[in-house]
Amino acid sequence: MTEAREAIEALLEPSSVAVIGAGTDPTSPGGAMYRRLRPLSVPVWPVNPRLERIGDERCYPDVASLPSTPDLAVIATRADRVGPALEQCGRAGVKVALSIAGGFSEVGDEGRRLEDDLKRIVAETGVRLLGPNTLGVCAPHTGLDTIFVRHEEGIFLEPGDVAFVTQSGSVGVEALGTLAGSGTGLRLFLGLGNQADIDAVDVLDYLATDEGTRVTALYLESIPDGRRLMEALRAHESAGRPVVVLKVGRTDRGSKAAASHTGRLAGSAAIADGALAQAGAIRARDDEHLLDLSRALSFCTPSPCRAVAVVSAAGGYAVMGTDIVLEDGAVPALSMADFSDETRKKLAEACPPYGSVANPIDMTGVAHDAMYAQVLDALLGAPEVDSLVCFLSWGPHGLTEKTIEALERAARGPKPLVVHAMAGPRTGELVRDLTRRRIAAYPSMRRAVDALRGVAARGRR
Repeated sequence: MTEAREAIEALLEPSSVAVIGAGTDPTSPGGAMYRRLRPLSVPVWPVNPRLERIGDERCYPDVASLPSTPDLAVIATRADRVGPALEQCGRAGVKVALSIAGGFSEVGDEGRRLEDDLKRIVAETGVRLLGPNTLGVCAPHTGLDTIFVRHEEGIFLEPGDVAFVTQSGSVGVEALGTLAGSGTGLRLFLGLGNQADIDAVDVLDYLATDEGTRVTALYLESIPDGRRLMEALRAHESAGRPVVVLKVGRTDRGSKAAASHTGRLAGSAAIADGALAQAGAIRARDDEHLLDLSRALSFCTPSPCRAVAVVSAAGGYAVMGTDIVLEDGAVPALSMADFSDETRKKLAEACPPYGSVANPIDMTGVAHDAMYAQVLDALLGAPEVDSLVCFLSWGPHGLTEKTIEALERAARGPKPLVVHAMAGPRTGELVRDLTRRRIAAYPSMRRAVDALRGVAARGRR
């Protein structure tokens, strides 16, 4: 049997691909898959016994008739035809296949029978399988994209160092849209599907040593093998690569809903919480928090972040940031930095006399580029400051692109920096601009501070 690592390598960087069920209709799964994969720089062969050609390309009746054995087979057929297609792949020596079809263990006894048959084929032939019922895979650094459901055609994520692994297709679709919309670069997007063969632990084991992955975001509804998962998470911890986990099914009703969705029990929430924390995973409370934490951990140097400086050119947001930083019961706890006399002096030289150089810092509406840059420099050089929360808006007319450049320089330093950015109807555009410069930016103060807490949680380990 092909080792899981070798199979995942073939999945992400295949030397050749077969699309089983390829078709002429670009809106069908097989047609969409073939059209999306054709631009790859490796051979992509359509397989469909009902067609002789698709456009100018010859269409092959089966895998055995291909010019050579493909590394990857994308099976784009309905559920009852996946087994025979996978059998073909196994007998031909294909390393790995993925199946996008639903209708397996998540739908009842007949579906479980079909899924059990896939497991038998894997065991007997040695072919590895992602899915069934997988949303697909996207690897921007190689150009591979088998995601067949998305909000807009033409969306392809920018290369980056965040890996997103999900057990849910719908959560994955929304994550893809959010990641693309925010400008966050991606190393890998992978939908686990029903995990009949390749599972979350196999993917985590691969990512633990993947040089291009800095952070892994993991959405789980069930944990079929807790011991293996904990070992995989500890491997990431040892390698200094954080894993952010959103484990749902925490309530009794949520657990039952997860079982009906995936065909697996979600398990005890208390046991999962304790085990994940012990293994070093950083817990996310929802899908938005999962992506926010991943971005901050990708961009920021891990730090305990205990002493925070809040920087603003608007008094209200300075106060708001302070309240959220010091919020009772928030974990991990943060504190406001107490500035030294030397730091206060440097800040007073930068800010207007009617501003505030205590923490939080309020530069007021007369703030300008040079003032913001001078304040950042003072705080970056202050040993009593561990991390920065900055509010940026285009309200003060003196703030321009140069302030973003100052934030970009500051974000490259050793102190974690997060930004709450607002620009009215252009807020999304501003957040995207900051994100593409590897600045951890968010459209609300709470999201910015919560992201900083994730960096602190990582730093304190």
